[in-house]
Amino acid sequence: MEKKETLKYMTYYRGFAIVMIVMVHCVTRFLKGNATFEYGYAFLAHSTNLFLFISGFLFEYLLYKKYPFKVFVEKKVRRLIIPYLFWALPVALVFFVLKGFDFKYLGWTMWTGLGHSNEAHWYIHFIFLVFLISPVYVWLQNKKLLYPFVMPLFLLITLFSGRAEKNILFCEMNVFPLIGMFFLGMFFSHYRNKFVERLYKYDCFFILVGLVIVFLQGYYHLNTTLSFQNAITALMDGSAIMNYFSLNKIFLSVGFLLVFYRISRYVTQIPLLEKLAHYSFAIYFVHVYILSCVDKLSHILGLYKLGLESTVGGVLYFLLMSAIVISLSACVIYILRKIPFTKDIVGV
Repeated sequence: MEKKETLKYMTYYRGFAIVMIVMVHCVTRFLKGNATFEYGYAFLAHSTNLFLFISGFLFEYLLYKKYPFKVFVEKKVRRLIIPYLFWALPVALVFFVLKGFDFKYLGWTMWTGLGHSNEAHWYIHFIFLVFLISPVYVWLQNKKLLYPFVMPLFLLITLFSGRAEKNILFCEMNVFPLIGMFFLGMFFSHYRNKFVERLYKYDCFFILVGLVIVFLQGYYHLNTTLSFQNAITALMDGSAIMNYFSLNKIFLSVGFLLVFYRISRYVTQIPLLEKLAHYSFAIYFVHVYILSCVDKLSHILGLYKLGLESTVGGVLYFLLMSAIVISLSACVIYILRKIPFTKDIVGV
């Protein structure tokens, strides 16, 4: 197996992306009702698209030609499925008992990652499925079909479709509206010498376009999206609605890539982002539980009132609560990793 050089800019990017994802789950708890909420939500919502972009980039760079498929899948089971069971099953079992030993609920919540107090867990099932069907991407790329034909088609679906409706096939159906971002990441990895190393001087352009879209979303309340199932029908009858979350994330995902590439040319270490990147999946698993506790505690202590006093105060309150959730999540992971035999089950 060939040893590939670690790309510092992708490490920084992963650390930044997990912050974005935690903050989007905080924004509806700690900023709602604030005058800036629509703008903050437009900027942060669908930040899993950044994770998908990064996953596609690293898959193309590190894995797709280097690992036997069986070894690759075994690694993903250890990295994703085992930690998922560790974090999700105990909570799901509590709800299972509270619901009168509802086996239908237990099967549904563990399969979809929804409904056991952590709606974010759906992404684990989803991204595992994306990796599981990765031989298809390799075949398409080897046949030179992926980037000129397949990627544009799925990016078009991404631009006009939101996530699938919540049912037993929620994760499977989400492959169609979201996989375009994974392919986009693969594209920028495959052509990194041609694009990343040449376009980084224009990073501000991509960020600015993304932020302009965010501003327009917030100002005109352009937050309506169609589920994947409804979007297909709408595309056929001409009533499609642009998914502006996806549009801004396409520009921002590329812009952030170029920004961190530029930074990596001058800064060889950013310890905070490197540590967050190392803990990123583990933080993803645990942060919503921490968020629920912090949210309840803020109401018990009356701290939530600090966010209602003024617009600026509300933003500062949101940023403070987000920092607390991220810090506590990282601390929980750090402590658990000190316990023998937990390294492979907490998601690090």
